[in-house]
Amino acid sequence: MKALEVKIASIVLLSLVATLVNAQTNTDEAAIRKILEEEVTTWNRGDADGYSRNFAADGTFTNVQGMFFTGYKAFRDRHEQIFKGQFRGTVLQLEVVS
Repeated sequence: MKALEVKIASIVLLSLVATLVNAQTNTDEAAIRKILEEEVTTWNRGDADGYSRNFAADGTFTNVQGMFFTGYKAFRDRHEQIFKGQFRGTVLQLEVVS
């Protein structure tokens, strides 16, 4: 009888862990999707401050021209330049595929 109780307890525990992991994953996914939606909205407005809001202080990026930048300020400043110049009035569309 003890073996059956241990198996049932193990199944309940695994179910609980799976539920918690799934809930965390759903929360993470919702947060990521919100950031992406905000990026689309702020890009389409040409809003460098808004578009840069979630970029890490020590982040790095390479733009479509192969230029390499380091840090939040560089990211924000570069987007301010392009929103006033070559990408003025452009529309960003994103699709999450996985």
